Amino acid sequence: MDKIFGTAKAASERKYLSRNWTLPKACLTDTDVEKILSSNGVYNVLDKNPKLPLCTLKRGNPLKNKKVMESLNPALAEAESEREKKRAALTKSLEGKKKKLEGLVNKRKADLLKEIKTMD
Repeated sequence: MDKIFGTAKAASERKYLSRNWTLPKACLTDTDVEKILSSNGVYNVLDKNPKLPLCTLKRGNPLKNKKVMESLNPALAEAESEREKKRAALTKSLEGKKKKLEGLVNKRKADLLKEIKTMD
């Protein structure tokens, strides 16, 4: 059997798919887990490490909280900033058009008043 399957230390003599196979090695040499856990070496290592406080996870509703939504979807924040830039440019252009339109309306009113005065 050792020639076919190999051992933990030696490979098999039979090749399969261009490989010599070996049996897996045991992870533990001592199988008495209670003895290992209660040993002084384990307690010495555990005592040296400080006990870290448990971290609490702060949750939030991404539909109501923009910061939580940005943490879940960073691309949305970039899209939102682009949307804000476009909105600002649009409002700026609309304000310019409103001023121009008000100027034209005022000029038309003045022209109509002149025509009315000339007719009298």
